[in-house]
Amino acid sequence: MPVNRCAGGGGRVLAICLNPALDITYEVDLLRRGTTHRVRRVHMRAGGKAVNVARVLQGLGAPVAVAGFAAGATGQRLAEELAQAGLETRWVWVEGETRRCLAVFEQDVAQSTEFNEPGPEISPGAWEEFVRSFAEWVRRDEFAAVVLSGSLPPGLPGDAYACLIRLARSAGLRTVLDTSGEALRHGLVAAPDMIKPNLRELEELMAGELGKGEALMARTGRGAVVPGRWRRRAASSEPRVQPEGRPPLPPEPRPLNGEGTPAAPPSAPPAPCDRAADQPLPSVEEILGDAGGVGGASPRLQEVRRAAEALQRAGPAAAVISMGAGGVVAATPAGTWWAQGPVVRGNPVGAGDALVAGLVDGALRGWAWPECLAHAVAVAAATVTSPVAGRFEADAYASLRPQVRVVALSPRA
Repeated sequence: MPVNRCAGGGGRVLAICLNPALDITYEVDLLRRGTTHRVRRVHMRAGGKAVNVARVLQGLGAPVAVAGFAAGATGQRLAEELAQAGLETRWVWVEGETRRCLAVFEQDVAQSTEFNEPGPEISPGAWEEFVRSFAEWVRRDEFAAVVLSGSLPPGLPGDAYACLIRLARSAGLRTVLDTSGEALRHGLVAAPDMIKPNLRELEELMAGELGKGEALMARTGRGAVVPGRWRRRAASSEPRVQPEGRPPLPPEPRPLNGEGTPAAPPSAPPAPCDRAADQPLPSVEEILGDAGGVGGASPRLQEVRRAAEALQRAGPAAAVISMGAGGVVAATPAGTWWAQGPVVRGNPVGAGDALVAGLVDGALRGWAWPECLAHAVAVAAATVTSPVAGRFEADAYASLRPQVRVVALSPRA
């Protein structure tokens, strides 16, 4: 059930799902290795991270289209299901079979175990066809933002998302990247408007590319500000030199200032800024153990804050770190915040995708960062109460939204 959109809000979104899947969810009492299980319920639906984002955006009332690769009978099933759901789709059809992803959800412990297939091999010709189509879509079809989510299928170059981000930026669109590994490292160099790694992905980045932060900043400049009135950028017309066989690249991004002064919601007054000296980033387990039950801006949260700010300085305009029950830390040009909602029992698969959808939705409405974060955390929590990814009920959102608190961890940059 859609949440009512505010007057004047909105903007069309293109969700890029290069590796979609048929998501299969088994509900069992408890998973035990080496034994036979009785499946209580089975859910099957079109999936993939960007598809989940698109479903949530649709539920929020935002116009959205899904684009990616599809293959075989499974791909045909996905295409038909999404069309029946009223989602616009744009597929490049390839050889092979669209992947299936199995999630086993344990009712007794509210925990999910996932098994994800790799997906079909994408040929160079199919990738070139997709890039040509994408370049036309972003120039012609009046999208406000592009969300690029999920893994890359076999055969695609590690800089595939970076290529698409540059094309979108050259057409004046905002970009959001939610991926991991090599695709995320390359994507940083393209300076998207927002990235959303989780704690594990943040740790990987801190151990790798952030050691070369100065070089990254020299290559990328800084991206544009995300929430605070997303409007289509003025398109650039000055292509840079590009490697042979690659699509034209936009000019180097220029830094932009934030719009307006964000104000925390009345229910979440800002906390004093912690100016502690930099310390090494703790392990993922330590952060989770500390962040899950804190009552304020703890030392562990401040360590995540410092890491997020270092990541944000390395290229993207905003770095939003998802921490499960620990909430999110968002480092932006307008300041750094921590947002946390109530602990919700249910199926956490797709909660990060719902978080991205909520952030994009809030940005397109023109909300400031604290309000965007509170909205997105409530949307993500509401989807946890659903047995399948990409679905939430308006009543669940309405009950959870007042329980989200947003705390300032550092002032406006």
